[in-house]
Amino acid sequence: MLTTQEKTDFSARLKCALRESNRPVHGAVELARLFNQQYCPGISVQTAHKWLSGRAIPDTYKMRMLAEWLGVPEQQLRDDSPHLA
Repeated sequence: MLTTQEKTDFSARLKCALRESNRPVHGAVELARLFNQQYCPGISVQTAHKWLSGRAIPDTYKMRMLAEWLGVPEQQLRDDSPHLA
């Protein structure tokens, strides 16, 4: 079971990756819309909101897709360990 802190930390890493990417995302609606343009099955606005607010973490499959979409190593989204660019 994931702790609240782990979910909060993921949210912070996701927001950082979004800022550093070339994907101008301003909120859950936009995150879901842009992500779903490229991936199927997509995510709901509620799921995007949970990721951004630190209430949930993507499953392994979605985490992989999210990392690919953002152009970052999956491990960068998973934890705070150093990563190779």
